Amino acid sequence: MNNILSSALERERAALEARRSEIEQDIACLEAEREAVLFKLGHVIALLRGTEDKGDKEDKQIPTQVTGEADRSRDPVELAYTILEEHGTESIHYRELADLVKQRGGDLEGSDPAMTLVSRLVADDRFVRPFRRGWYALRVHYPNVRSVGLRKKKKVKHRSRG
Repeated sequence: MNNILSSALERERAALEARRSEIEQDIACLEAEREAVLFKLGHVIALLRGTEDKGDKEDKQIPTQVTGEADRSRDPVELAYTILEEHGTESIHYRELADLVKQRGGDLEGSDPAMTLVSRLVADDRFVRPFRRGWYALRVHYPNVRSVGLRKKKKVKHRSRG
């Protein structure tokens, strides 16, 4: 009896693992399709905005919820924030963070996309380098760490002309 139950459970496990694999493939395909739709949507919205700028404003309202979501979903800084939020107190190296942002559809351009991301992170007070150069985390997890973009300001001595 024990062997019968064991073999039945083993068959069920194999079937469930196969189904899980199928679902993961479906998810990957749907994610790719979603990214393509968001990409096209961004272009359509940009074209609609372009026609509005040229005076063609015949009640062509662009839904703000769609534009806001599409813009935020591709903004590399917002994606970096979301990724770091998911990692909690763990800091991430900027190159790995840039790769994760690009995987999620973030717009990182330039000859070195990782450095493009860094230049955007240092301008945003929500990000800090908690321990060492190149590793970034969220200020909410490290409130006592100085901002990434802050530098020590040199005191300028004013000389009076005599």
